[in-house]
Amino acid sequence: MLDCSLAANTKSAYESALRDFDKFRCHMSLSKDWPVALGHIAQYIANLSLLGRSPSTVAVHMSAISREHKILGMSDPTNHFLIQKLMYGLRRSVKRCDTRAPITVEILQQLPKALDAICFSNYEAELFKAAFSLAFFGFLRVGEMVFTTMANMDRPLKVDDVSVHSEFMEVTIRLSKTDQNGHGITLRLPQIQQVGICPVQAMRRYLRVRSKRGVYLFQHFDGKWVTRSQFTKVLTKALRFLHLNTAQFKAHSFRIGAATAAAIQGVSKDNIQGWGRWSSNAYQRYIRIAWVM
Repeated sequence: MLDCSLAANTKSAYESALRDFDKFRCHMSLSKDWPVALGHIAQYIANLSLLGRSPSTVAVHMSAISREHKILGMSDPTNHFLIQKLMYGLRRSVKRCDTRAPITVEILQQLPKALDAICFSNYEAELFKAAFSLAFFGFLRVGEMVFTTMANMDRPLKVDDVSVHSEFMEVTIRLSKTDQNGHGITLRLPQIQQVGICPVQAMRRYLRVRSKRGVYLFQHFDGKWVTRSQFTKVLTKALRFLHLNTAQFKAHSFRIGAATAAAIQGVSKDNIQGWGRWSSNAYQRYIRIAWVM
């Protein structure tokens, strides 16, 4: 039950963090006893900072150490005033700029032409046209669509999760970053008039050529599932074909672009947050109007 209390990705991150902490204590000839001495944690934070680890990465390491103490029924030293102030100081001293650019509507309109040119078959072109359009108009995280790790095999979209109708389609997201318990949510995406980027038309064309075999929605002609790495590589090739700076675009650029486009069109903040299924005001970081003005 304790194992199930963590998402697969979180469990993996915590295990990796604890292994790293053990290596640090061994290298520094520090005691490996639990509870951990306050000074050891302070030294570890300083070491991670010198290695250039981001504040968010260091926070994951602290969460892993904190959880281990609580599981063992011990007082949590990461809550100590000194550790909290070290973490606060780390966040203030490190200014990292998220340079990911949004996929704009204009870029989205050019991607089908690029996919026709770079994909080795019509099937692959139709596959990624549908995936890219769905990622944008559904405000989807790529991990909700295709494979990221073997630990999350139950997360990618299955063909039964999509229902295409004459003027709209419904997409059921069974699991997501903000829905670890799998309550699920069904998105309703309307058909739009913009040629080449309508998610309903793109999905209809893809499903017409997709093999009836296999349970996962996005799969290659041979039945193998699409991975996050492949999704990103095809996007990079398409953007390179369009002579765009590929270093600025990542798989998450569709979600950033969707939030930005909605804000430009005057969509309310509440609706943007709801459409993107953000559980906090983190959606504000995805609105990057300055990039497209």
